[in-house]
Amino acid sequence: MEITTFNQVKLHNVNLIKNVLRSVPSGTKHSVAQITGLSIATCNTILNELTESQEIIPIETGTPSVGRPPKSYKFNKDYSYICCLFPAVTDGQKHINYAVVDLLGNIIFENSRQYKEIYYSEIYTLVEELITKEPRIKTISIGIPGYYNNGKIDSCGVEELNGCNLIELLEKDFHRTIYLENNMNAIAYGSYANNCLQQDSESGFVMISFFPDISIGSGIILNGKIVHGYSNFAGEVLYLPYSETEIHHLIKQGNQAIIDCAAMALACYCATLNPSLVVFTGEILTPDMLDPIREKCLKAIPQEHLPQIRYEENYMESYIAGLTQIAFDHMF
Repeated sequence: MEITTFNQVKLHNVNLIKNVLRSVPSGTKHSVAQITGLSIATCNTILNELTESQEIIPIETGTPSVGRPPKSYKFNKDYSYICCLFPAVTDGQKHINYAVVDLLGNIIFENSRQYKEIYYSEIYTLVEELITKEPRIKTISIGIPGYYNNGKIDSCGVEELNGCNLIELLEKDFHRTIYLENNMNAIAYGSYANNCLQQDSESGFVMISFFPDISIGSGIILNGKIVHGYSNFAGEVLYLPYSETEIHHLIKQGNQAIIDCAAMALACYCATLNPSLVVFTGEILTPDMLDPIREKCLKAIPQEHLPQIRYEENYMESYIAGLTQIAFDHMF
């Protein structure tokens, strides 16, 4: 976004200072000015405002040998919290996983709750309970096994949520900031961050999943951003023409069928996006399948165009990290 107005400049400078203090144990106005390139006067004004709002905290420093010690500040990680919430279906059982994290991404608490059905009323009740327990929750970041188009959830693995305008309802009922993202996009974004790929953001990153109840899905990160497509349909590799057999039934035919589907999805990404790294995950795909997937893919794609291929076991960690980072992208 081009920064042109006074308010945009001010917000940009505030976020610069917040991000500096988020990345260091503490800082003085002089150290913050040096790192950000802002003037000491500008830093002093913003630091005073952030202290007044309690977004940063002044701290005591050691006694200097000469003169008064410089005032130091640290980022207040507990100023507000983010609730990461993601309904899912595993082995036919519907559940909502949730985690509350601070502004440095540390998990305060997390849990999972099972349901027979998940309508908006179940989400409302859970969110109400969490906010009552922790009123510092100001942002709710939600992942769904489906996509969000024209204001409504579509093709969701939790079928009761199809057609639900979840963002509008939660904003109206709780007056919190709400973000909503496809589950694989969020998992891919978290894995991208955890793989420390920010330094090479121009290289494409793809995550491909095989989950028992929603078969195959994927998320794409390009230039450090989630790729959504014009109708939020990007990454829906579920719809590739793997076979005349419906994909949900196809992957139940055994490991070779899973390998064949994975290789086709990988080959499609090699030919269209040419990513530098593809990470596979999910309960029905195992690390020992990676070599057969690569060998199958090599029958169609020259070796020099194949990306690195990895397997990630703990995708739940990436899910929470991705939903948290989505909130951070808007906050900082």
